[in-house]
Amino acid sequence: MKKEKDRYVGCLIGLAVGDALGAPVEFLSLSDIKRRYGEDGISDFSEWSGFDPGSYTDDTQLSLATAVGCIRAQQKFRGGGISQAAYIVYHRYLDWLKTQNDPAQRRAPGNTCLTALRSGKMGTINERINDSKGCGGGKRGT
Repeated sequence: MKKEKDRYVGCLIGLAVGDALGAPVEFLSLSDIKRRYGEDGISDFSEWSGFDPGSYTDDTQLSLATAVGCIRAQQKFRGGGISQAAYIVYHRYLDWLKTQNDPAQRRAPGNTCLTALRSGKMGTINERINDSKGCGGGKRGT
């Protein structure tokens, strides 16, 4: 069990580190990245959008919300309760949405994600909240 937990934690740390490293270049073209950081691209943490070097984005925030939701669903299941993982994860996303009123926590979330969560509905595959092609459309209830 410890080995699996270590892998899980390592995966989340790797996600956050990679996200923080890539945050300053997320919306840049390859040529813009090379112009700004050299031929090899970005190789160290840099400031982005007023955040300190090493700051992660909304992608890490939402990944952590997903992870916590899945852990809580599993705990509920193990405790003998009915576990609806999607519902539990959705509520973690709603908790995350509340943090987005704090400028220190608002890490460039996409409009599709914000709109879907602000709709007050948990979408499903069959009852979609939006038709956006943005990655935040995944929050429509997969």
